[in-house]
This record gives sequence, structure tokens and C-alpha cells, in this order.
Amino acid sequence: MRRRVGPYEVLRVLGAGGMGVVEEARHVETGARYALKRLRPEAAADPELRARFLREAQALASLRHPNVVPVHAARLDGPEPYLVQPLFAGSLADRLREGPLAVEEACRLVGELAAGLAHAHERGVLHRDLKVENVLLADDGRPLLADFGLAVLGEEEQRLTLTGELLGTPATMAPEQARDSKSVDERADVYGLGVILFTLLAGEPPFRSRGEGALALLSRLQHEPAPDLRRRRADVPAPLAALVAAALA
Repeated sequence: MRRRVGPYEVLRVLGAGGMGVVEEARHVETGARYALKRLRPEAAADPELRARFLREAQALASLRHPNVVPVHAARLDGPEPYLVQPLFAGSLADRLREGPLAVEEACRLVGELAAGLAHAHERGVLHRDLKVENVLLADDGRPLLADFGLAVLGEEEQRLTLTGELLGTPATMAPEQARDSKSVDERADVYGLGVILFTLLAGEPPFRSRGEGALALLSRLQHEPAPDLRRRRADVPAPLAALVAAALA
């Protein structure tokens, strides 16, 4: 017998981590299929992690844009809070397994993401974890911003972030975010868009691990300028490379 979560029947696991799991699920009455994102019980028992999950739900509920993943339903109480979202075939990270993108396609995708991000910023929402893994692709090729688990809503972050805690992905976070996760603004997300565009064109992010630990990588990110995109891919037009460099400055 398949596992039930509320009115949803779990069909298979799509992805899992220490904090939560994403599953394909079917609504038992309508038969519609969704992505069910839920906290593990041990994570839900942690007030900080539960607060972040609630913040993600609030952030997504406040946004209505074709380039932001919507929430169809949510249950935020109980031992396993969950969000119900559309199913997508893959992410930009999956697309990159085929190799770097054509310049025109990369620019189209990032242009659409910028529109979704501007919508979020207009409503006081910062993403803070932009990377190709957190961009889903619709069947029509449309990119959607996903995983708002580190989002900031107004001044709420001052209450929800522990002193000295680093939030984000070391290889893709803005230098100012590496210094102080609580003091970032929209410019950190602009940096994240620059990282995504660089990655789509070069096939890898601007700062790559050299086998060192996260702290050494963060130190390089804060003290070294971002590499020239045209050294990684010579056919990128100079004005586009300059735009990426400005985003990463």
C-alpha cells in the first residue's frame, strides 16, 4: 500500500536531502499529479528549519509570475509540513549535462529569470541561493525560479538567522553574502543571475573547487576577481562578457 500524506498518495521519490524530500504524488480524489516537498519529521522538530520552510511557503504564496514556481497547496502544521507544486521534467543543471548552451538560448533563459526575480524583488523577496540546480524547466522551455528556502521577506531574516551562520551555496554565493548572510540586498541576487549566465555559457561556475574545503573556496570568492568569461569560451560576444563581469563585480 502506498504512503499517504494528507490527500496525496506518494508515487516515487524525486530527490532527498538531510532536511527534506521531494516526491511525485497523486491527489487521491482528482488523480492530478504534483511534486510534494516536505520536511522530514526530525527537521520539522527544529524550530529554525520549520521557520525556514514556513518562510519559503510565504515567499512563494506572495509571488505570481510565469517564471516563479507556484504553490498549489500547503500544510504547515503537524509533524511533516509540506508544499504542493507542479511537476517539472528537469532543471537547468540537467540541461547542462548536454553541454554549454548556445549564446541566444542562455540569454533568453536568464532574461526570463531576471523578469521573475524582478517580480520577487518588487514584493520584498530575496532569493539568496540562485544556481542552475534551483531553476526548473517547463515543457515549453520556460525557466522557473525554485527553492526559496533561503528567501528573505523584508526584515524577517534578523529574527530567523543565527549569528555567524552561513546561508547559501559556497561556489555560487555573492562575496558579501559569504561575509554576512544577514546583510545582503538585491545585488546578491544579481550576482546569482550572473553566476547562472556564466555557468550556462561556460558549462561551469566562475569559481570552481580546486579540491580545497568550503572555507578556502569562500576566501577565493571574496578576494579574487571573477574570471573572464571569454577565457572559458572565446565565442561569447565582448558586450555580453562585460555584462556578466558587471553582474559578478
